Amino acid sequence: MNHRVRLTHRCKRVYAHHRQRAQKQGEALGYSATELFNLILLAVDCGCPYCGRLVLPESFSVDHRTPPGRGGQHTLANLLVCCAVCNEAKGILKEEEFRELLRLMETWPPLVRLEVLARPRAGGKARGEQFRRK
Repeated sequence: MNHRVRLTHRCKRVYAHHRQRAQKQGEALGYSATELFNLILLAVDCGCPYCGRLVLPESFSVDHRTPPGRGGQHTLANLLVCCAVCNEAKGILKEEEFRELLRLMETWPPLVRLEVLARPRAGGKARGEQFRRK
């Protein structure tokens, strides 16, 4: 399967997933599948805006700059195409909070940075529940 076909299939799946998430929250998407495709097309084969790794058709992720769970809207302006690893590590953080965390960790040993970023991917959302005030 060629590059463009793989990208088109992934874009359709991402759009369907976003539409489903928005519907669950009683909202509608503020963008079309074509608009999302064009946003992704511009970002694929470029560097991840968070870590600089190459964003590929097989591994791109579409991140909400401000997660809907923290008041972010389902609009094109609130989306950012990045690598899947960074999107998973970012979790519920807002874009500026995640960038601040990355800046803070710049001087840390590589193994420590990897460990800290791996925690949200390992289920930080579920673990975070225990720290919420009731």
